[in-house]
Amino acid sequence: MARFDSKRSASQEIAPAAGEQRHPDWYGGGSERRVFPGVRQVLHPGNCLVWLFRLVESWIDSREYHRILAAVPFLIMATGGFGLLWWLRHATDQPVLDNFEKAFDQATRDGNIDRQENYLRGLAKLRPRDPQYRFRLGKFLVDHNRPGGLTQLLDLVPDTTDGYGPARMWLVEQAQRPEPAIPLTEAQIEGQLQRILRQRPDDTETHRLLAEIYLRKNETKLAEQHLELAATGRPELNLALARLKKSLNRSPEELQQILQKADKELFERLSANRGDVRVRIALAEVRLQLGETEDARQLLVSGLEQASDPLLRRALSELEVLQAEKRLSESLLNRDVSTAMTLKALTVDPSNPLVIQQLVRLHALGAAVPAEQVAAARDFWQGQVDADPAKEEPRVFLGHLLSVTGNDVEAAELLRPIIGSRPELRFMLTRLLISGGKADEASTLLNELLQETRTQLDENPANVAAAEQYAQLLLLGSRASEAREFLQHASLTGGGRIPSDASLRRLYCRVCLSVYDSLVPPAAELTPELLSSGNRDSAVLLELLDDAIEAQPMNAQAIDRLARLVFSEHAVAAEAYERIQKLRLTGDPGGQILNLLGMHDLQAADYTKARTWLELANNQTRGRNPMILNNLAVALLRGEPRDPKRALETVELALNLIPDHPDMLSTRGEVYAAMERWQDAAADLQRALPLRPGSREIHLLLDRVFTALNDPGMALEHRRAAERLGGT
Repeated sequence: MARFDSKRSASQEIAPAAGEQRHPDWYGGGSERRVFPGVRQVLHPGNCLVWLFRLVESWIDSREYHRILAAVPFLIMATGGFGLLWWLRHATDQPVLDNFEKAFDQATRDGNIDRQENYLRGLAKLRPRDPQYRFRLGKFLVDHNRPGGLTQLLDLVPDTTDGYGPARMWLVEQAQRPEPAIPLTEAQIEGQLQRILRQRPDDTETHRLLAEIYLRKNETKLAEQHLELAATGRPELNLALARLKKSLNRSPEELQQILQKADKELFERLSANRGDVRVRIALAEVRLQLGETEDARQLLVSGLEQASDPLLRRALSELEVLQAEKRLSESLLNRDVSTAMTLKALTVDPSNPLVIQQLVRLHALGAAVPAEQVAAARDFWQGQVDADPAKEEPRVFLGHLLSVTGNDVEAAELLRPIIGSRPELRFMLTRLLISGGKADEASTLLNELLQETRTQLDENPANVAAAEQYAQLLLLGSRASEAREFLQHASLTGGGRIPSDASLRRLYCRVCLSVYDSLVPPAAELTPELLSSGNRDSAVLLELLDDAIEAQPMNAQAIDRLARLVFSEHAVAAEAYERIQKLRLTGDPGGQILNLLGMHDLQAADYTKARTWLELANNQTRGRNPMILNNLAVALLRGEPRDPKRALETVELALNLIPDHPDMLSTRGEVYAAMERWQDAAADLQRALPLRPGSREIHLLLDRVFTALNDPGMALEHRRAAERLGGT
């Protein structure tokens, strides 16, 4: 193959090889103009390979190799320089970072703020693309009130990208402080959390915070979803998840599974640290929801034995109140037992407002609240009032305690100074003034409230809340007849005579009974003379009871008054009996009516007739009404022929339904005494006495029991107590 002549001019034409056809435009075709080949010709293998080969051959033949030696040092330096640059670019700076971190830690221990800032700035410069160091620097500057911190942090949370998650979480957390550096609305907080989730979908804290937001917005389904995800990383959150699912009426099986997870996690944490009060309280709540009430109570009691912590006292007090509320919700017959449990809760934590509220409710139901049992709570709240007389809440709670123990005048004096700022307390103050004998002042306040409420009703006649208050004020002022006429107003009844709203119907029933009692006192003997005197004719009385029963068909007080009319000596008895018979046909009230008829015969000592009514009542209620069972047990025990064995079985069925009820304990004690089981009788009667401290009958039974037990001292004490109580 011929070599290229290295001396040949670059513009000299290259002759084509033998047999090679030359394109006239490429090589000039005899002309002076050079034409570049087209793409197809360049890519033609026959041309491309020849050109490449000749190019390489020409480059090699044209070099002067001795000159390459002069460039060797430069080549070595260039190669080394590029290697050094590559090493510098890819070498780790971790040792330098570690030194800075150690220096920063030392400056922190020394408390040198300036050095801490310098080292954080150095770390941020070493890793300018790593946001964690800029975040640390910005947070440090903000925490120490140094300039530039917010700028550093806000650069990490741009609106256009997701930014740095921890910086967004800091933004959320600071927005929830009382005085945030950067205020955020709840919608903005939600947006920040959603951006964090895009980077970290499994972040537990983000899911927890979103669950809280959705709960506040009443978006319970979303809250449930986020709380479920949060609980996977923090099992103790299963307790909060169980509360939410319970409110959403999820299946018991699902709740049980979640609570068991929470129980396992919290038990392990408590085992690791027995002094962790919050974990102990949470575990007690889990056990309570699992139905292990005694275990929950024991957890709190054992914690208090280790240390008298106020949080534990509050938790134990609330547990007792919760159980008292549960018993009361099961049946109003549990009123006295619930009262005893509530007083116990007040002893555990005299400062608990929930206990006081429960006592007020029980007192409204007729429960007796002994003053000595609330003395500790009264002293606590009196101390709060003395420490800050301008504070309102202690005055309110102390006023409630004084009111439920009969000290209405003192309670009114406590409330009077704060009525200006708490106008909603004027109703309570009016009631206290009336019951305390301050008639003139009460009348002035009552008229003021009536006028205000009347104005509201004139503006909106269908205002149910105002209508209810107006009727209650009239009732409070002993104007029950006016209250009844007002509640019969067409705008409230929808055209009938009975209010359509459920709360107004309950109030209307009370009003009707109040009017009835003003005509026929509850303790009065229903003689023909009483029922026919003045406006006490049968039509008025029956209309009042008809309205009361129509408003509340299951109202025991209304049915009781109707049953008393049946036993009266007046012609009204026949009409009352007809109404009783109609009510019996409606189902549930029938058992109640039969029970009331039986009770009237028990009071008249006609035990045989009482037994007939009560057997019918028990059959109609299928043995599920504890009061009917109790009354039937009394009739079986006292009637002829006596049947103590069946009486015992019957009253035990009642106690299974309503444990610890004082009347039923007293009945069983009487049955045990009839069977000469004196120790059992003493146990039941002594359990019943604290719940019925004013019962002459229990004291007389205990006198008999302790006499049989050969304990004359105790027998004498109960005999004297019965004598002091007289005929009660």
